[in-house]
Amino acid sequence: MIYAYIYITSKNYYDRKVDEYYQKQRKSNDKYSHLFTQILNGLQEIKTFHMLPKLHKKLDRIKSEYSKNYMIKRKYYVRRENDVRFITHTFSILLYVILVLLMIRGTIGVDALVLVIGYFESMNSYLDKTILSSVTIREVNVAVKRISNILNYSSNEMIEFGNEMHENQNGIIEFQNVNFSYENKTIVKNMNLKIYPNQITALVGMSGTGKTSIFNLLLRPYQVDSGNIMIDNINIYEYSKEAYSSVASVVNQKPFIFGMSIRKNLDFASKDVGKQIEACKRVGIHDFISSLPDGYHTILREDGSNISGGQKQLIALARTLLSKAEILLFDEITSSLDPNTTKEVVKVLKELKKNHTVIMITHKPSMMKIADQVIVIDNGKVVGKGQHKKLLEENKYYQRLQK
Repeated sequence: MIYAYIYITSKNYYDRKVDEYYQKQRKSNDKYSHLFTQILNGLQEIKTFHMLPKLHKKLDRIKSEYSKNYMIKRKYYVRRENDVRFITHTFSILLYVILVLLMIRGTIGVDALVLVIGYFESMNSYLDKTILSSVTIREVNVAVKRISNILNYSSNEMIEFGNEMHENQNGIIEFQNVNFSYENKTIVKNMNLKIYPNQITALVGMSGTGKTSIFNLLLRPYQVDSGNIMIDNINIYEYSKEAYSSVASVVNQKPFIFGMSIRKNLDFASKDVGKQIEACKRVGIHDFISSLPDGYHTILREDGSNISGGQKQLIALARTLLSKAEILLFDEITSSLDPNTTKEVVKVLKELKKNHTVIMITHKPSMMKIADQVIVIDNGKVVGKGQHKKLLEENKYYQRLQK
């Protein structure tokens, strides 16, 4: 009974410790997987805001946490194996000594000795099987390394940055005879256009005509087949990575919000609390954030599912302002917003154009009306350029869009 009590007590203690750190290990693994999924979902904005270095550090911290819990769990596992076996062998030796002494004294016979030893060996065999069938250690380190390898993947086809350190841009954009194909399909055809700062420029056209490709080319995930894209008379591929981080930033139709606090979402662009508040006031979301019980420390669920689409859009706008980019790209940002929020966004855009180059893709006639310049795209070509009223009178493509 003493042996069984010591054995069970020791095994239960170590099992609890193994389970405790295994659960911590699993939580670290879940954090890693959760963050990695969010990175994949918000990859375009992550690249735009150059968040990867910060996210790498966060992933490294989670990996260190995982490794620490794994080693502690492993320590208790090894101690469980060794201590339980030590207890078993100690009691075996003690039992054999006692049985031999009893036989010498004639207290028991051979039959009793064989019976007791057989019973004890059977119990040992059962206990050994119990140890071998205890909590299975799941080796997830290989999976974690695979995720890290995917995150750090570097293709030979990635577009390299140049050495141009010009950081004080005016924001004048010029496409010079630009041609671009994707998967053997021509998307942009001999495009020539010029976009100026202190204006709202609207890119309009039917779906699939090349509007989003213009944004993608400005953000540099792809390279033109021929022609030049110039910003302030400098080819965009000549800018250094550091300098280009303050050139262009994008807000998508469905901006990605990380499953963390509002403040941490804004931290990716700037950790200056004062600037964060200023940016949120500028876009009209500060009062709403301040009304929340935890204010800027309010935890947002993944993709901001616990706030409205309009509120999420305004937070994304604030984050874009914090990026210090001179060129702001807005891709259908009002398509799913209610009229009141759309009015707020229009006010923000008009305010932003005072010291930015503002370009928006839109299908809404109401948004086209506020643009200083409307560029009509059809089949990868510029087929119209001017203000809403003039285009409505003279451009057949634009007339068709209004209908």
